Amino acid sequence: MQKKELRKLRTLNATPAIIREAKNNEFIEEIQYYYQKKPHKVKKQNYRAFLRVQILNGYAKIAVFFSGDIVKGILSPRYEVFLNKKGLEYITRELKNGVEVGWRTAMLDNLIWNEENNPYSPMKSYTYLNPEGKKSLQRYLETRNTGYTAVCEWQKKIRKERITEKEKKEQEPWDQDMKLVPDIPKTFIEFMKREALLEHFVIYDASVTPKKRTGYCTRCQKTVPVTGIHNQEAWCPNCKHAITYKASGKIKTLSTENYYAGKILQNVPGGMVYRRYTIWANFYEAGKEPNYHIRETNRTLIIGGTFKAYEHALYKNKFYRWIPKQKNSFNESLWSKMYTRNLYQVEKSMKHTGLFEWIRHTNSKTFNIEEYLYYESRNPAIESLAKIGMYRLINGFMKKDDAPVDKRQTELAKILMIDGDRLKRLKAIDGEIIALRWYQLEKFTNRVYPDEMIKYFDDAKIINSDFGFLDPPMSYVKIYHYMLKQEKLTGETSKQVMITWRDYHNMASQMQFDTTSDQIARPKNVKEAHTAMIDLREKNGMKKQAKQLEKKWPRVNEIVKTLDMYCWGNDEFSVIRPNEIYDIVREGTLLRHCIHSVDFYFDRIQKRETYILFLRRTQEIDTPWYSLEVEPSGNIRQKRTTGDNQNEDFKSAVEFLKKWQKVVSKRLTAEEKKLGKKSEELRKQNYEKLRKDGNKVWHGKLAGQLLADVLEADFMAVG
Repeated sequence: MQKKELRKLRTLNATPAIIREAKNNEFIEEIQYYYQKKPHKVKKQNYRAFLRVQILNGYAKIAVFFSGDIVKGILSPRYEVFLNKKGLEYITRELKNGVEVGWRTAMLDNLIWNEENNPYSPMKSYTYLNPEGKKSLQRYLETRNTGYTAVCEWQKKIRKERITEKEKKEQEPWDQDMKLVPDIPKTFIEFMKREALLEHFVIYDASVTPKKRTGYCTRCQKTVPVTGIHNQEAWCPNCKHAITYKASGKIKTLSTENYYAGKILQNVPGGMVYRRYTIWANFYEAGKEPNYHIRETNRTLIIGGTFKAYEHALYKNKFYRWIPKQKNSFNESLWSKMYTRNLYQVEKSMKHTGLFEWIRHTNSKTFNIEEYLYYESRNPAIESLAKIGMYRLINGFMKKDDAPVDKRQTELAKILMIDGDRLKRLKAIDGEIIALRWYQLEKFTNRVYPDEMIKYFDDAKIINSDFGFLDPPMSYVKIYHYMLKQEKLTGETSKQVMITWRDYHNMASQMQFDTTSDQIARPKNVKEAHTAMIDLREKNGMKKQAKQLEKKWPRVNEIVKTLDMYCWGNDEFSVIRPNEIYDIVREGTLLRHCIHSVDFYFDRIQKRETYILFLRRTQEIDTPWYSLEVEPSGNIRQKRTTGDNQNEDFKSAVEFLKKWQKVVSKRLTAEEKKLGKKSEELRKQNYEKLRKDGNKVWHGKLAGQLLADVLEADFMAVG
């Protein structure tokens, strides 16, 4: 419809009949609800809107008025709705005091019901339209209904046809893709029943004497001897598959879980399709075929390098059909099994993919094909890497969408932005993305670094920019050798050495040490230097905190000086006591855990429920290593190092601590033994309360676990 043409049509103002009805539109009605003592008065309206209709130049023009406007003396319509029967179209012109405001595509029904000036509800009828107008609309639109209802009926029909046509166009390419998908092999259904279904049963009649008892295996569908009882797990004597015995008299309904259990690759013209299925089954009685429920949920088409993922889902809240997958999520079930009978046939037809090398490498039926194909379609290096066996680098690429590659190239070395020689070296160390970045840096700076250095940094996930804290920049080879030395000296991992070194360097810089000096930049023992730097930086703060704690817990300094019976060591390890609260504060600060910041540790010391002791390496007796919370009996409740962790290095001290406990138990006084029993009771009560309250660990490696479980696992009893 041409708006210019519609504007020329005759204006339809309110008629005397419309004015009269609008002025008498409101009425009062008494309503009484069952919970009210007296009826109350409600203001209502006879009509929501008033219409005037004329057929002009082949169009139906409907003027829409509201009583609020007419009472104010505004006789021009609020809306002018134009209907074109031949063109199957409609449009609305919005007016204000007779002046055009804009154009709308809303249906008449929505225009009237959304009108703010007519809030009263319910009405005796929706709209006022004289009989002649009703008949003219019915004749023009050729509808069963008349008037306002005829317009709504006609507009809804047009809107529905438009939406259907639009949806049909949207669905057409999807349906074309689905036509490419072949039928599944006949043996696939049997594969799903036997291999993909995880739960199988032997159902037997419990009324038969045990010696003569036989059952029906739901997997091999054979009658087999029964050697177990109801709910017992066993193996089927015939098919050798895991089963669970079920007595038919003890089960009313028996069904499996619904699993993402099966997947299949098939050829399609120009490529392949990857399909995923769920399965579940229910069983009623022995000897009868179970009901299997097999449903296809996902399809991924890989054609000519394009990757199209579909899911069988609800389409616009109307019906289920195949629609494009909304998100690239690759949550493959661990139990999902691949149908392998046709893999050779599919591989023969697919030349430009490393998928089948990837499948053979994983040596598992639970590989995530969709994830691999998605990343292969986005990264041209992955196909070639799979074919030369660089699976570790592929894994790295599948974790990063911003892989450091040049997608414009076709040669693998050039795609990886290195040369052929560096590609051979990368393959030799089986490097991941970090190693690739180091070789790229080599090429860019025209240098050569030792392969063992690159492998070291690759394993530690350290890139060259991680050393940006050093001032001035240091040779990477020198850094590598320094870190190797520090690993041996400190017993820490390369990553932890890196963190400690950076932390130390930043503190030294903040305290205006000369970090350009090699002696400051590369201390002999970075861990000891780090501890000393924290000590120096936080000495005043630690003293202040210790003073505050001494006021709050006045007996703690006194008690810790009586703990000499717990001090013992050998050439390798030692357990020592704190001399005062300041030592506990220093320990917690340097190891960055909570013994100095949580009141209940000091409360327990003051009540003599537990003590805080320090586990040290004898050769580094002043360097904090592990903090111990110990009961008077020698039981160890907790043992924590940096960041409230317990690392692999603690295992080396376990045998020493067992010997230490034996030494301590011989030294205990009658009073300490009594305190030890009381401490044990309090510990058990605490675990019970923590478990009842559902308290969890919220930070660190153990986040999400029940606190009681963590504490019980950490506990080390005497003996």
